[in-house]
Amino acid sequence: MGSGIAGSANNGATLIAGRAIQGMGSGGINMIVDVIISDLVPLRERGNYMAVVLIVYFIGTAVGPYVGGAIVETTSWRWVFYINLPVRPFLRTGSYFHRTVP
Repeated sequence: MGSGIAGSANNGATLIAGRAIQGMGSGGINMIVDVIISDLVPLRERGNYMAVVLIVYFIGTAVGPYVGGAIVETTSWRWVFYINLPVRPFLRTGSYFHRTVP
């Protein structure tokens, strides 16, 4: 939702609002990952799982600006936000079919 708002922004206030919504969603995802790992993984093994999550964050932080720059140079800045929109239905469908009911 935030990506769509930010990508279709016609002024700075709308862009900031879209980015704020994206930030809230990102913060929620980060928190739920920590909660799930803390709930499912024993304390002795938890550091290994958190290391994998932090490696993914590191790769995204290191590679993201280059990928974003390439997208902006070949298309427009709006596609940096629009690229997230088609991913959402696939993730939602995948999480629906891979869930297990205890």
